Amino acid sequence: MKCCRKYELARHIGASLLKQEKSCKMGIAGKRKKCAYDQDYLYKVLRGLDTGI
Repeated sequence: MKCCRKYELARHIGASLLKQEKSCKMGIAGKRKKCAYDQDYLYKVLRGLDTGI
C-alpha cells in the first residue's frame, strides 16, 4: 500500500513541476514527452523543484 502512495506522490510532484514550467507552450502531455527525449529540458523542469536545502 505504501508503494502505491509513493508512486502517486511522485506523479503529483512531476505534474506540478510540468505545470510550473512556462518556457515551452505545450500541454502537460507534450512537456512529458519532451522531457523523455530532451535531457536539457528535463533538467530545466527539475530545477524548478525547490528542495529547501
